[in-house]
Amino acid sequence: EAQCNRGQAYRDWGLVTEALSDFTACVNADSSHTSAFHLRGFLQFGLGRHWDCARDCARVLELDPKHKDSLYLRGLALHNLGQARAAVQVYDKAVALYPEDPFWFHRECLLMLHHHLEAPVHAMNWDRLFDPYFKEAWCKRSSPAALLRRGYTPQGGLDPTIPDVPVGPTAAPVLPQPAAALIRAADR
Repeated sequence: EAQCNRGQAYRDWGLVTEALSDFTACVNADSSHTSAFHLRGFLQFGLGRHWDCARDCARVLELDPKHKDSLYLRGLALHNLGQARAAVQVYDKAVALYPEDPFWFHRECLLMLHHHLEAPVHAMNWDRLFDPYFKEAWCKRSSPAALLRRGYTPQGGLDPTIPDVPVGPTAAPVLPQPAAALIRAADR
């Protein structure tokens, strides 16, 4: 537990390598340490390592299927990875467990995005796509039930003709050399 707390302090101080090392040591020492898995997943998410975050949160959810923060983080990670179907499943589970939580708004945003993936970017205006009451309720973290009572119509399901982002070695884009060099420099 002390090492996990130290990892949290390192993360708060921006010492990412040390924090990751402490969290990893905790999960290696105790594979049922939900806090260490969750904190490591949270750190991974902040680093843009969404697959690693999703895996750590999946482990937390194996141990504690109602772990609210890991449901939220796993849904967001899968959402960011373009795994819409898996993200909607996580959001649906979260909404079933915590109906008054903002999970519902993230699910709606994902579905709205998915419905417009094939539209040209120059033709889209996100501000006009979303109902003004939806935007207000999301910003104020109001109850989804109150929004529905106002007449908001939830997004339909996923379009089966639009696939999720491919997973695996072929999913990585080939970047021009200058862009790849910038990314490598930023990762250091």
